Amino acid sequence: MPTSQEQKRIADFLDGETAKIDALIAKQEQLIATLREDRTATITHAVTKGLDPDVEMKDSGVEWLGDIPLHWAHLPVKFVCTTLSGYPFKSEGFSHNSNDVKLLRGANVGVDQIDWTDAVYWPCSEAPALVDYALKQGDIVMGLDRPFISGGIRVSRIGPADVPSLLLQRVLRLRAAPEFDQDYLFHLLTGPGIVHHLTPMFTGVSVPHVSPDQVGALPVPLPPLTEQRRIAKFLDERCGRIDALINKATEVIDTLREYRSALITDAVTGKIDVRGAA
Repeated sequence: MPTSQEQKRIADFLDGETAKIDALIAKQEQLIATLREDRTATITHAVTKGLDPDVEMKDSGVEWLGDIPLHWAHLPVKFVCTTLSGYPFKSEGFSHNSNDVKLLRGANVGVDQIDWTDAVYWPCSEAPALVDYALKQGDIVMGLDRPFISGGIRVSRIGPADVPSLLLQRVLRLRAAPEFDQDYLFHLLTGPGIVHHLTPMFTGVSVPHVSPDQVGALPVPLPPLTEQRRIAKFLDERCGRIDALINKATEVIDTLREYRSALITDAVTGKIDVRGAA
């Protein structure tokens, strides 16, 4: 047990060092916030104004859209894609055998990512009867319960590592019609317009949720298909760079927090001599 004088030296040392670390963490958190704002602004401008700064504009008549390029249209989501709500799988039939088929639940749908950390499965022998609920690479999925979180909107795309999997209730699958681009639709659904449209419709006190019909009523701007593809390609590249910076800043924060914890442990256990610390 250190003496009271030693305890004070340790406390003073830790106050100074942890304050420095906390300041570094705060800077990284501010960087992440700024990057997310930039990401949102980039998506919003691209899907509502396009990539040509000199294009002639018109009033869309939709509050959140404002002016859109003259040659664009706008339609509700339900007219540009097919939607499917997940199947009501019974929890007593869930399997934890990773050789079975994964069930995509709301808990697995994150912001532009699928997280299988907490995965449940359905017996392979029963999967063929549920082929209508089988997900495909490129499918867009949206969590209908608590769809908006601090990191963004719980919308993601199904990737190669996410199949085979089956769609569970309270998750919505969206597939663009042939005349519309799937990746462009994805970016539309990750912009702030959907927040503006859906937030007033939230039902449920403890867990806000939306319905497939409410999502389907969202008005979205629609350039010609070739332009949709150009915008989607631009956003994939730009958002990819921003996401890489966010991930790097997140890793820095994790490292700083680990260092902070280790520093405290080493100081209070006497592994660090703080007598000469300023």
